[in-house]
Amino acid sequence: MSASNDRDSGQVTVIVTVSMLGLLAITALVIDGGLLFATKRNLQSLSDAAARAGAMTLDEQALREGQDQLMIDPGEAEAAASSYLDTAGFHGEFNVSANTSTIRVLLKEEHSSILLGIVGIEHFEMRAASVARPVVGTTREGE
Repeated sequence: MSASNDRDSGQVTVIVTVSMLGLLAITALVIDGGLLFATKRNLQSLSDAAARAGAMTLDEQALREGQDQLMIDPGEAEAAASSYLDTAGFHGEFNVSANTSTIRVLLKEEHSSILLGIVGIEHFEMRAASVARPVVGTTREGE
C-alpha cells in the first residue's frame, strides 16, 4: 500500500495548481472584461454627446434666408464638439469632422488592464464613433 501512496503523492498539488491558474484566468477576464465594457459604454456616451453638441450649431444665416433644410455651421460644430470633449476631461485622441448636414466624432483612448497584465495583455485600445444630424421638434417613424 505504501508503494501506491508514493506514486500518487504529487497529483493533488498539480490539480490544485492548474485549478488555481484557471480560476485566476477567469477572475482576470471577469474583472478586466467588466472594466472594458464600462469603459466602452462611457466612451460611446461621450462621443454621442460631443456629436450632439456639434449638431446644435446651426447655420443662422441659412435659417434667416428661409432654407427648408437645417444646416450645420461646420466650423462652429467642430469647435463645439472639441470644446465639449475638453470640458468633459477627455484625454485621448479625437477627430471631429463636419459638413453642412452631419458631424462625425471619432474617439480613441488607451486603458491599462488590471489582472490581464499577468498574461501579457497590458493595455486595451478603445474606440467610439458617432454621427449626428440637426433635427427640430419631434417626429414619428413613417411620417
